[in-house]
Amino acid sequence: MTRESPENPNDVKAPSPEFARRDLELLWAVRRIMQGFDVHSRRLAGASQITLPQLLCLTAVVANEGMTSRQIASEIFASASTLVGVLDRLETKQLIDRVRDPRDRRQIHILPTHAGRKFIAAAPSPFGESFDSGFGALSSKRQVELVDALSQMAELMGTPEASH
Repeated sequence: MTRESPENPNDVKAPSPEFARRDLELLWAVRRIMQGFDVHSRRLAGASQITLPQLLCLTAVVANEGMTSRQIASEIFASASTLVGVLDRLETKQLIDRVRDPRDRRQIHILPTHAGRKFIAAAPSPFGESFDSGFGALSSKRQVELVDALSQMAELMGTPEASH
């Protein structure tokens, strides 16, 4: 008995030159976005003593007037292990409080402090001034198109949606 290979390498077609070029252009654009976030995150940490993940977490907690760790992780696409460190640092900075639920002692609620709310009210943009001014200059229709395109890209990459 002979066994056939499930995939014959000779049957695999190479992508068209147009597709390969678009693929590379997309990869370069995503890489530039990632570099932009890295640069802005370092500036943010230097200027405000808070990292981008901390800002995302604190923004979610303030916007929701408190959340559980699981809710935060889902909202900001963070793993539970990453979130623990972020919450520890926000608590050390007295921007959040961890409060045990009196009805279910296993549940811990993450609540914003007065300092946390005040920080978010004056917080710098998570994107930076150049992005904010450029994005703000776009028409509402173009802003929606851009957000939709990036959301679709996240879906194509298999990234789950936040459960808002």
